[in-house]
Amino acid sequence: MKLSIFTPTHNTQFLLETYSSIMDQSFDEWVIFPNNGCSKEDIPLEIVNDPRSRIIENHLSTSKIGAIKSFCCSQCSGDILVELDHDDILLPTAIEK
Repeated sequence: MKLSIFTPTHNTQFLLETYSSIMDQSFDEWVIFPNNGCSKEDIPLEIVNDPRSRIIENHLSTSKIGAIKSFCCSQCSGDILVELDHDDILLPTAIEK
């Protein structure tokens, strides 16, 4: 079973810390959607260079969080989708459990 994590972000200030909490965990892809003034260039290189990370370009004309989350889900290829906020930090076994 394939697991996708998705993260819409308008502020990448804590995104590297978020990544640090999942980088050693087992998942298939991390879909990151920079929006509302945030762009791919704002994503730390450590994240961009992880082959599991996929940065989605912003083609939405809305700032409504429901529409943004729905779009993120539509970009995921996993059987299981996990939303991870851009300022969350997961415990080392969170994804496995």
